[in-house]
Amino acid sequence: MNDSESYLMWKPYGDRGCAVQSTFERIQISFDQFEREILGGVIEYIDFSREEIPVGNVFHAVIRKDLPYRDEREFRLLFWQTGLSNQKIDAGPEGIKIKVELNKLIDDIWISPQLKKSPSEIKRLVEQKNLDCRVRSSAVREADVAHQSEAL
Repeated sequence: MNDSESYLMWKPYGDRGCAVQSTFERIQISFDQFEREILGGVIEYIDFSREEIPVGNVFHAVIRKDLPYRDEREFRLLFWQTGLSNQKIDAGPEGIKIKVELNKLIDDIWISPQLKKSPSEIKRLVEQKNLDCRVRSSAVREADVAHQSEAL
């Protein structure tokens, strides 16, 4: 949930190749074809050494993370099987597949500054899936990410 790119986000996740940019509104409408319930919310960052997660509702543990991760500013989606509309879905050991409309979900795809190979595979997938989004290169320079890593 950042207004701009972050060195701190590319560092741990950048080697995966890309980041998908979306909005809350896009996330909401991208699940229109899924007839069950998907929950979403902003993660609350707390100091685990000083605060306790309330007992009695497992949802409290799912929506909280330790304070050192606060720079992530995460929005998390949840498929809560115990919800009334979701109870009849059998989630096996590999989870479940949920239909999402990618053209509604994806605003832009950002190529990592750490990506060593050409982004042509990502661009090919965008064309193959007929996605209406831009594939953009990160404005963060790889040298900056490497420098930040050394500093930490």
